Amino acid sequence: MTAPARPLGVAVIGAGVEFRPPPSRSAVEKEVSVRFGLDARYPLYVGGFAPNQNIVGLPNAFGQLVSQPAFAGTPLVFVGKREGDTVYDEAKEIDRRLERDDLKSRVRFPGFEQDEALVLLYQAAAALLLPSFVEGFGLSAVEAATCSRPAIVRRVSRFPALATFKRALE
Repeated sequence: MTAPARPLGVAVIGAGVEFRPPPSRSAVEKEVSVRFGLDARYPLYVGGFAPNQNIVGLPNAFGQLVSQPAFAGTPLVFVGKREGDTVYDEAKEIDRRLERDDLKSRVRFPGFEQDEALVLLYQAAAALLLPSFVEGFGLSAVEAATCSRPAIVRRVSRFPALATFKRALE
């Protein structure tokens, strides 16, 4: 039995060329301060609000972080299209937890950002947060890595292998 002869299609998935380390971290931080009002390094979440993203615990973890004096002025930034995902209980639960723990003023939801702005947000972030239960590919982890930012990921996902691969390339 032989397979029919036909061209093989290959798709390459990765971060675009605009995702790269910042030429000057201080210049990027100034631009992020002006454009987004973010004056401190921050944990960054990029993605949706669907159940598989496992983000309902982020407000609790963030509350613990900012209760420490060294992180008192740290904001938390959620980047992604929230409007369509508000049907999920997770988006509503995040709002409830932020309100309950008096953290709402410390969290920013800039919404969906085009790549130019997203690159700046990655470059100025302290780290990317990626707590997903299930992720198709994890493009945000690749984008953060190409911007020289660490990613905090779940061990039970495919992300630790990606992080190991990145370390092997350095």
